[in-house]
Amino acid sequence: MSLGVTEPKGAEMTDTVLDRRVDDLLLHARGLALVREVLAGRGASREELDAHTRELERVRGQLIETLSAAG
Repeated sequence: MSLGVTEPKGAEMTDTVLDRRVDDLLLHARGLALVREVLAGRGASREELDAHTRELERVRGQLIETLSAAG
């Protein structure tokens, strides 16, 4: 049901791009977390695990920034 209020076409495109960006960041973060678990299970060095942890934290920060900018 429409109340006669329409969003500008640019807003729809922005939402689509934002959704895509959030999806990409979530996928990247999940992949890093899973790979870190596999590496830990295989006896990876502390340096390797720390590198994955730092990258995961960086991606989480990007996700927070992206969501904060949208809201």
